[in-house]
Amino acid sequence: MTEILAMPGSFGALAQVSDQPVGFVIALAVGPEAEILTLGVLPEFRRRGIARHLLTWVIDRLADATCQRLLLEVAEDNLAARTLYGKLGFAAVARRPSYYRRSAGAKAAIVLARALRDREG
Repeated sequence: MTEILAMPGSFGALAQVSDQPVGFVIALAVGPEAEILTLGVLPEFRRRGIARHLLTWVIDRLADATCQRLLLEVAEDNLAARTLYGKLGFAAVARRPSYYRRSAGAKAAIVLARALRDREG
């Protein structure tokens, strides 16, 4: 993660409850697109709005950037995450078959995108 965060255009945030780290996000903004590279929340802290807060933080941080679109990938079987992303304006733009390995078999990755601003700025 240190190497990723050292890359130009990368940034991240850590969510804490009291003094305990409970979630994080790492994103990369390059040219007209930004991408959520990783997002995670500890299982016992899920469904409390932490992931939504982290994603909103990324979107707000990109408000003044030249990026026009934010991308991320999610496993097709992660319905909770897909629901959250849909509520935040993300829509499917591509599918990568057999991308995630599971003990029960491979699952596709759904590539989602969200406009950050209109083309005129």
